[in-house]
Amino acid sequence: MDPVFVTTGFAALAIVYGVYRRYSHISLADIPGPESASFIMGNLKELYQGQAAEADFKWQAQYGNIVRFKGCFGEDQLMISDPAALQYIFAKSAYRFTRPPDRRIVSQLVSGKGILWAEGDDHKRHWTGVHSLLIIIQEVRRVYEQQMDGDRHQ
Repeated sequence: MDPVFVTTGFAALAIVYGVYRRYSHISLADIPGPESASFIMGNLKELYQGQAAEADFKWQAQYGNIVRFKGCFGEDQLMISDPAALQYIFAKSAYRFTRPPDRRIVSQLVSGKGILWAEGDDHKRHWTGVHSLLIIIQEVRRVYEQQMDGDRHQ
């Protein structure tokens, strides 16, 4: 096999793969946000050094309800303060948005492999158990209130 043909084939394959990755993955580069102060700390110094939520409100006023900022080692982070987007993320499609692995580890260390740690089908199973318990508590409360109302009227 001719080396030029092999090299050309690999170059074409690399270009096709690069174009595929560029257009098939979501990019945060177009979302507005502050410039990073350093590669190592990103914008975290500005975010955590001032008063509570000072940087958050400044960025929201300057860039809008969705802001991209840099975390440690240039990792892109999103700050979302749009109510409709937050409702979609937390209520309507919560299972499509997984937590970062480090947050799951912290949840496991704090509370074990419970509802705070679980995701996907495990979380649904945990929530079903909690939901059943809440229904039982509501029923006990209703019966208790009926008993108390009956005792008051006698």
